Amino acid sequence: MFNALFDTYFPLDTIRKISPVLRPDIHLCMFIREMELFRFKDLELGAILKQEVVFPSPRKEVIQSRRNITWGVLDQLLELGRNEGYFHFRSLDRTKAFIIGTLLSVPGLAGLQQTPEMELDEQEQELIIEDLQVYIFGALRCPLPENMH
Repeated sequence: MFNALFDTYFPLDTIRKISPVLRPDIHLCMFIREMELFRFKDLELGAILKQEVVFPSPRKEVIQSRRNITWGVLDQLLELGRNEGYFHFRSLDRTKAFIIGTLLSVPGLAGLQQTPEMELDEQEQELIIEDLQVYIFGALRCPLPENMH
């Protein structure tokens, strides 16, 4: 049941495999967007997933296997983008860690537990996604692709 729940909510295509036809900068924009939309879909599910990772659980492997695939795609995107001259950074591992930390720190107010009353409307979600894209692309010293924000 847990596997089915996770697979229903987790965006597989954009986040879990590299597109052979998209430029790395466009794919990274989509990656950021899909990661955040996944988190916005159900704040309670996000809290449950975090709890499953932090505390001992037989379901921890389900989450870790998907997380490893997801962060592996981010790793590949960053490397490909750097090799093709889109992204500029010194350390792949540190850059990936900074991006993951940034993506996991949103939505809502940092340090505060979110409640259903704090749910963000669609416009606010779009603003957060755009802010994340601008912030991450600024750190990569890469212009945001046209029509992606």
